[in-house]
Amino acid sequence: MAEMSAIERFMILNPIRDLFHRGEVGAFRRWSGLEAGASILEVGCASGVSTRLLGERLRPRRLVAVDADPSMIRIAGRRVRRLSSAVAVDLALADASRRPFPDREFDALFEVGVIHHVPAWRLALDEIGRVLRPGGIMFFAEPSRGRLTRGLYFFVPHDKESMFSRQELVEALSDAGLEAQVPLRRLPFWDIVGLARRRD
Repeated sequence: MAEMSAIERFMILNPIRDLFHRGEVGAFRRWSGLEAGASILEVGCASGVSTRLLGERLRPRRLVAVDADPSMIRIAGRRVRRLSSAVAVDLALADASRRPFPDREFDALFEVGVIHHVPAWRLALDEIGRVLRPGGIMFFAEPSRGRLTRGLYFFVPHDKESMFSRQELVEALSDAGLEAQVPLRRLPFWDIVGLARRRD
């Protein structure tokens, strides 16, 4: 996974960014219809704000949050201490394209702004397909290739190998055994947002 620049770290660890996490987790909750007691994997927990919100709002039986940056795991650890003891949270250091979990381990997966940092992003999607149970749901929010050349993204370097269009992402999801639910949506920062369901 590509290392974050100083600008990206500032954007991620900014209190303003924390506010947008509420909308992203809220969208996941509304669109997925996921019931309490599910097993959820969060890919790219960063500061742990979304991890805490997933625990509070979705009340999973098990919540596993991973990140490739050890400093983010430490920061997230402080955030999730505030969660009720009824929500079991595990934080782990893991790369998006290699996850240390058995096949069909999770009911749902939450991913916001991670895949476009992975040069081998198709392998990352294969891993998502592998760890989701049949019928399991993936929530994704990503910037398209075009979005990465405009606005704030213009000032943040990105590897061309990890860029994709909406159609390319949908096709790669399908190749990984995941069917994107259409229409795809938009959220602040992201122009490719939606759910994908693991085929049986």
